[in-house]
Amino acid sequence: MCKDQISLSTLLLIVAIYVLSNLVYDFLLRPLEGSSFHASVVLGQLFYLPHGVAIITTWLHRKQAIIYLALAGVVHEYAILQLTPDVFNLLAIASIALFPYLVMELFRACGLNVYQMPGIKENHMWRTIILVTFVSSVATSLFNGFISSLSGVTETAFNLVMQGLIGGVSGTFMCLLLIYLAFKLLAIYSSFASK
Repeated sequence: MCKDQISLSTLLLIVAIYVLSNLVYDFLLRPLEGSSFHASVVLGQLFYLPHGVAIITTWLHRKQAIIYLALAGVVHEYAILQLTPDVFNLLAIASIALFPYLVMELFRACGLNVYQMPGIKENHMWRTIILVTFVSSVATSLFNGFISSLSGVTETAFNLVMQGLIGGVSGTFMCLLLIYLAFKLLAIYSSFASK
């Protein structure tokens, strides 16, 4: 298969992981945050896992990730949550699908190829991914703040940017930690299975 082709199995896997990360956030993490951080608007999106899924998907699949994430966002918002389609919601989905790719391409244009990262040890790649997450979270938050202001939401831009920044970075860090733990458990299991 050509490198630029969309894989149906990859698409279904990413949609499933993205929807699952949103459901975990919506029904497990958000209620915990609400009870713990109810006074803090800034911490309102702590551990926003879907942003981590978007960053890692983009890191692995480059421009194909835009299609994967856009379809995953549409499935989550309209098929699972059954929201009424509107232009603001579609723009928010587009920003989550597009900004990680644009930020990674911006880094590449500036001389830092975050896709391949030559010379960086594998156990240090997470730092670059967190840097990309930071920039992508700011861009996505600013864009979503602009969309919110157009739709009549009057939250301050600072709170929206800080929520996106904290949620995006902590969500990506949590996704990387979960992947690390999964590989460690797989290594432990395979060592026991081979004995």
